[in-house]
Amino acid sequence: MAADQEDELRAFVSLAARRMPRGGELAWALRRFDLAFERPEPAEALTDLLLALRALLEPESPGGGRLPDRLAVLCGADEERDALADRVAHAVALERAVVAGLAARTAGVEDVVEELTEHLRALLGDTLCGHLDAELAAAADALLAAQAPQHADPPTLA
Repeated sequence: MAADQEDELRAFVSLAARRMPRGGELAWALRRFDLAFERPEPAEALTDLLLALRALLEPESPGGGRLPDRLAVLCGADEERDALADRVAHAVALERAVVAGLAARTAGVEDVVEELTEHLRALLGDTLCGHLDAELAAAADALLAAQAPQHADPPTLA
C-alpha cells in the first residue's frame, strides 16, 4: 500500500467501526455477505447473497418480485438497468432451481455470484459510509418513481 493511501484507509476503518450496525436488516445483510465467502459451493453463496439483498431491498415482502428492479435502479447505469434487472431475476430463478434440485449446482452460478457480490458490496459500503440511506427499498422506489413516464391527464370534454 502506498504511503499516501494509509491515512485514507485508517479513516475508512475508523468510519466503518463507528457506523457498524448492531442490529436490523443492515447488520443481518452484512453477516450474510460474510457467510457467502465461507461457503464451499457457489450455489450456497448465491442463497446468502440473495437473502442479504432481499433483507435490504424487499423488507416488506421477500419474494415479492421487486428485488430485480430495485437493485437495478440503485446499481445500474441508465442504459444497463433492464439487463441488470433481468440478470437478477435469472439469479432468483437459478436459486429456486438449485434448491429444488433441478439445476446443476455449478451451471453458471459462479458468474452470477460474482456479479451479486459486487452489487451487494457496493450497497453495503455506500450505506455504511452514509452515501446511501439505510432505507434502500424506499430510496430505490423513489428513483423508480422518478424515472417512470409521466402520463398526461386524459382530455376533458367541454
